[in-house]
Amino acid sequence: MSSYQSSPIGRNVIQAVAGLPAYAFGSLNRLVAPTRMNITSGSVTGNVATITGTVIEGNIPTVGQLVSIAGCSNSAFNVTNVSIASVSSAATPDVGVFTITFALTHADIGSGALTGLAMAPQVEVGETLANGSSRAIALQSNIGPNNAMDVRFDVTFPTIPTTAQVDVYTASIDVDAEYVLLATVATVAASTVTGQSLVWPDLRANFVRFLVSSLAGSGKIIAKVLV
Repeated sequence: MSSYQSSPIGRNVIQAVAGLPAYAFGSLNRLVAPTRMNITSGSVTGNVATITGTVIEGNIPTVGQLVSIAGCSNSAFNVTNVSIASVSSAATPDVGVFTITFALTHADIGSGALTGLAMAPQVEVGETLANGSSRAIALQSNIGPNNAMDVRFDVTFPTIPTTAQVDVYTASIDVDAEYVLLATVATVAASTVTGQSLVWPDLRANFVRFLVSSLAGSGKIIAKVLV
């Protein structure tokens, strides 16, 4: 995981910017456009749709991206935010043509030519869970008589462990011993998640970080801060 670095050498501190989530665990690539594909063919077998198309923008599609299809010459394939189940390439090395599959409840449709547009925005990527603190996130003070701010903390588990607890800590300076407990954001018991989001009003701190503890089983985590 992106663990906290006590040494100042190579320390990785994320700066929170108003309106943009800052990731303590996990990531989201905002620098790459959504994946767009021109659809060329498709079929449905056993409530699984298979679509082939040419990528015209963004990265290669990946499993877990939420694909939406519009303007398809067969409207049965028009979907909104459906998770991609698999991705394969028509050629190695690839030539920009890829086949994706996703769940689609519909009678079987034989393979045939199609036209239409598929789009899949970039998705958050989780990190493998382990006990320990996240990298630090620096908070900017507000300008004006009240230099505190409302801060939102979010924790999600793309893969849920058996048990875990995720707390948030704050500090005035980025020194390991300075961090003190603010609150528990999320807990997992018997693979059931409680919490996941916390808004702390009028927070006065320069740095925040998350701490994972009591972990049992395996899973992935995304933890972010919004100011």
